[in-house]
Formats: sequence, structure tokens, C-alpha cells
Amino acid sequence: MNRIAIVVAAGLALFSAEIANAQVTPSKDANAVRREVESLNRAMEAAVARGDLKGAAAFYADNAVVRSAHSVEAQGRAAVDRYFLGISNAKSWKLDIYGVTAARESNLVYQTGRSTLVHGSPERTSVVQFLVVWERQRDGALKIVLDYYHVPEPAGR
Repeated sequence: MNRIAIVVAAGLALFSAEIANAQVTPSKDANAVRREVESLNRAMEAAVARGDLKGAAAFYADNAVVRSAHSVEAQGRAAVDRYFLGISNAKSWKLDIYGVTAARESNLVYQTGRSTLVHGSPERTSVVQFLVVWERQRDGALKIVLDYYHVPEPAGR
């Protein structure tokens, strides 16, 4: 099984039975959902670029889980805020989208991609692959409920 399939399987296993059992087939307007997710990604990047890490954290639901391949990094509003505020000297964040799929008859949208974060002093670049599960809130906005990421394997493995 390839690494991204493992990430998807592990991410979904961590979530509720409702998500694990969701029918993942494209919604009627998959292009509109993809454009919405792309717009949210650009807004998150802009928040980091202007130094508004709490603003970047605001894209996550109050019950969100941020998980790496090794541990839960943050769970819940306060922890997600602390997670983002703990990023030292953030300079830029680039979110490349691999895919976006909306689950039919569900409030869920699945996104896979690559994150490139430039931060720290001395400056360093962190590159990870991710699975994000967005959930449509009562007000119609999409918020991240699960952010699962891992460091990609070196090429040629």
C-alpha cells in the first residue's frame, strides 16, 4: 500500500464512525467545492504571510484534531490555537492541492496535498503531505475537523 493510501486510511480511522462510513462520491458541483477549498487554502496562506497565526488557526473547527504520523499534536480550539501560535517566525506557507472530494449527502470534504512552511530562525523549510477533512458548519462555512500529516518518503523508495 502506498504512503498516501496509508495516510488516508489512518486519518479516517481516527475520526468518528460517521466519517469512516461516509459515501465518498463526487458531489454534483465538484468544481465549485474545489474552488471553495482552493480559496480557503489561499486565505490560510495569506494569514501566515501577514503573521496572523491565530487567523490561520481560525480555519479549524472548535473540535478539530491536528495529528502527525506519530502523535496527536492538537485537539480542540485552545490546543489548535497554541499549535499555530507555537510556529516560530513564520514567513510563508504554501498549500499545494492534490485532490478535493466532497462526500455525497454529507457535510464532509476531503482534501489531500502538500504543505511547505518556511519558518524559524535560522530559517528552515518544513514539507509534509496531508489529508484534511473539512466539515460544512451550520452557517455554511467549511472548517477543518481533521488535519493529518506526515513527512514524505525520499524519492526512489
